[in-house]
Amino acid sequence: MSEAIPLAREAFLALARGQVTMPQRLAIRVPDHQGTHLSMPCYVKTPDREILIVKVVTVFEGNGEFGKPVTLGRLMLHDPTTGEPLALMDAEALTAIRTGAASALATDFLASRGPVGLGIIGAGEQAIAQAKAMFEVRPIERIVIFSRTRARAIAQAVRLQVEQGVEVQVARTAEDVALSCRLICCATNSTTPVLRSEWLQPGTHINAVGAFRTDMAELDAEAVLRARVVVDYLEAARHGAGDLILTPGLDWSTVREIGDVLESGFARTADDITLFKSVGTAVQDAFVADWVFRKVSE
Repeated sequence: MSEAIPLAREAFLALARGQVTMPQRLAIRVPDHQGTHLSMPCYVKTPDREILIVKVVTVFEGNGEFGKPVTLGRLMLHDPTTGEPLALMDAEALTAIRTGAASALATDFLASRGPVGLGIIGAGEQAIAQAKAMFEVRPIERIVIFSRTRARAIAQAVRLQVEQGVEVQVARTAEDVALSCRLICCATNSTTPVLRSEWLQPGTHINAVGAFRTDMAELDAEAVLRARVVVDYLEAARHGAGDLILTPGLDWSTVREIGDVLESGFARTADDITLFKSVGTAVQDAFVADWVFRKVSE
């Protein structure tokens, strides 16, 4: 994670500077099996780097019944000069790491400073990666985790307590998380809001990474309208960030990209509620995959 965060910064700056060719993610629904098939190509050309990748990921929400992860996928890295395939990588691990790194980067710019209680909503691998990422940018005093599957929340709480060395509590409701924490990460596949405006305390920062379709939303509309919103990529958010798309009256002209924040800065007050809404971009995968390949090659 510590190595992925600087790569996320490079990726978002390259995107902001027009050094990336990245068509909209192609999503195909597989409704009979609660599935979505996603294809994400990307070409990067910067003064010191050239990368060509495609990532293919599936999100099948019923996979728990078969003992399989909800998210499965592979990433192929190509030689950008010849098109030759160079490597096939596990996209599940890469996706969790780069998504956590993006949230850490955003948190460092958008959230209040100082020790904080961390709230985690969700208990999948994305949620755990989010938790680990927060330790890279803030002094975390304790963690409060909630999942609709309580047994999984308990198991992940034990894991985080052992790995991170802080107290981890299992909340009975998402409301309990919001009322007790000022830094919250949402990583669920919910189609109905799991975080509501009336629960949010002044000064809260939220990373919402779970909803990636127009019919999905982790925050209710009032929470979105209360927040100062930053996204990973504006065009992608307009097509896939259900939290924002389903918010009537949202002024999209006030929504900023993280690349713009990195270049121009972000001023906040102590009471501001800030939201980093991520739907995931292939440019993040490109920089991480290129780094992995370089390290293996060495």
